[in-house]
Amino acid sequence: MGKWINGSVGRWVGLAVLVSPIVSGRTFELDDSDCERVAMIASDAPRLSWAGYPGVSGYGTGALVFGNSDTRKSAFLIAFPIERIPKGMRITSATLSMNCILNYENKHRLQVRRIIGDWGDGVSHLYRRTLPEKVPWTKPGAAAIGADRARRATAVVQLKGMGEFSVNVTEDVELWYSQAVPNNGWILTLESEGAVNFYAPTWSPGHWRLDVSYEPR
Repeated sequence: MGKWINGSVGRWVGLAVLVSPIVSGRTFELDDSDCERVAMIASDAPRLSWAGYPGVSGYGTGALVFGNSDTRKSAFLIAFPIERIPKGMRITSATLSMNCILNYENKHRLQVRRIIGDWGDGVSHLYRRTLPEKVPWTKPGAAAIGADRARRATAVVQLKGMGEFSVNVTEDVELWYSQAVPNNGWILTLESEGAVNFYAPTWSPGHWRLDVSYEPR
């Protein structure tokens, strides 16, 4: 469950805080165990929803491998539910954090963009969903700028070494919270050739986190 944090009082787990009057700013924290939609798609496994770590006999889920080369292109899709944030708030900040466990060259740039179209059951490199019927991406890999993913990148982070990296996603969360655009989460890809490993939510939950701070209007 998401965690509600108040600097002067402490931490509550769950939704109990909703019955209390809101008198100050608070932070809502979600991790990947709260997510309703998570997927790893790759061009060399075009119909697989979870194409994480490539191995001799297929794919495993011990790590996510972001790759962008002539032979393999992959992307990570993640959508956090934000409906539990009380209505009538003003979003003051939002941060998406992730944990890199292996960086082969220390020069990679990771790009984060909003996903425009709805996606779900059976999502893959070819399809945004396959149930109850097949709906293809405008361009395989959700690659169509302005149709599958936002025209402007939310953030581009330089991956220097290993450890946790965070990006400012305040504008995206504001758009979703105000319902100006549907919340279809983000797509993450590498801008450079090579590969970078991250913890996979299916293997070790808690390494992908969204922190949203808000206050009454």
